[in-house]
Amino acid sequence: MPDFMEILQLRFSAVLPQAAAGALVAALFWVAAKFVGALVMRLQLRVDEAHKDLIELLADVVGWTLFGIGVIAGLGTAGVNVTALVTGLGLTGFALGLATKDILANMVAGIMVLLFRPYTRGDRVRIDTFQGKVSAIDLRYTTLLAKGGTILVPNAKAYTEVIILLKDEPAASAPDEAPKA
Repeated sequence: MPDFMEILQLRFSAVLPQAAAGALVAALFWVAAKFVGALVMRLQLRVDEAHKDLIELLADVVGWTLFGIGVIAGLGTAGVNVTALVTGLGLTGFALGLATKDILANMVAGIMVLLFRPYTRGDRVRIDTFQGKVSAIDLRYTTLLAKGGTILVPNAKAYTEVIILLKDEPAASAPDEAPKA
């Protein structure tokens, strides 16, 4: 009758090639994710300054997506049943989407603002009742500098409300004075 160590050694030697193949698949996907992410980042050289943030976001999303697919493919190659994992990820994504719909709406609107640029950094705008100079646009907020302070307008509001682009006001001149002789 074989002892415990012999059984363990036989099972380990049977699983080792599959585990190594799974690790190799995951590593290849990781390398591909880094390569494709760097390739997407090279697009920054060809786009204007306003779209560089969007390219960085795209590179991150593509890289992490490829890496996630690689981990799942590696687990499948190693012999793990990934059906339940994929189903669980789908249900988790659905639940997170419902729980964070406002945040996701702001992110999608932020991407749309960065892509279509109804206003850009430095513009003076009025969005709903908020007015100021656009100092930053990120995925969640448009930041306006106003006389009373800084206003963070959620991008979903900025994208769905009427946007009024204001003309720059001329610099305040000194009251009429007699020229000095």
